[in-house]
Amino acid sequence: MNRRTRVLMMVLGAVLLSGCLVIETTHNADVSFQWSCEGRDCNSLGVVAVDVEIWDGRRLLTRVPADPPAVAATVHSLEPGTYTFTIIGMSPTGLVLYEATETFTARAGDNVYTVSLPYVGP
Repeated sequence: MNRRTRVLMMVLGAVLLSGCLVIETTHNADVSFQWSCEGRDCNSLGVVAVDVEIWDGRRLLTRVPADPPAVAATVHSLEPGTYTFTIIGMSPTGLVLYEATETFTARAGDNVYTVSLPYVGP
């Protein structure tokens, strides 16, 4: 075997035997929240605005506003993990009438949470 063939065989062997293959994928979570106000349509109970907040510990990650008659909102591209959501239903003057806060786990792909907001207003 000549020198050139030996070098080629060593390089080919090193490539084939390295055993290193890196594939990196991230599958984010889309999280949809559906709500009612104590099982009823929030709009019929004086709610004119709804905010969905997503918290990562003490840090607000995002706030998604929704105007009735919307009864759902989706937060796109969250990293899989555990978060807290707060859904707030407000009156025309900005008073909080209905509110719920819960911890949830966002898994890769589509996630749906249905929440009945309890009355907390004046």
